[in-house]
Amino acid sequence: MEMIICSEKFFSKKFSGETTKEAYMKAAKWVAKYVVAKDGLEQVTYNYEKLKEEAAPTIQLTLYVSMNENEIQDRHCAICKESHSHFFISEETNCNWCKLLAYHKRKKDSIKVKKSYCGEMLRKNIEASDYDKVD
Repeated sequence: MEMIICSEKFFSKKFSGETTKEAYMKAAKWVAKYVVAKDGLEQVTYNYEKLKEEAAPTIQLTLYVSMNENEIQDRHCAICKESHSHFFISEETNCNWCKLLAYHKRKKDSIKVKKSYCGEMLRKNIEASDYDKVD
């Protein structure tokens, strides 16, 4: 079964430097410090984009919260089958009737919760680092 990843942007930041390489290295170090090295942000993916319209060489970093869509569908199907067995004891579950409206709502709700969580974790990591600098 093919794995489908569902993701949504939750953070963006620009990094500038004397050269594109310098801007990229600043962005990469920031990702390493605030995302890769921290627990709780495993679902975060990121993208680097070179911005041409800026005065100085600039890299835009974009963070996305991601999840495997198959996990959401499996959860939905399990809930559906369990509910069906409670109401229709002698009938088999007919998945052909399913329009997946509830599945899509659960997907949106799940990504919204993960997006909020990852944004909060990132904010705490940044604030904690800022407090470390204060003497």
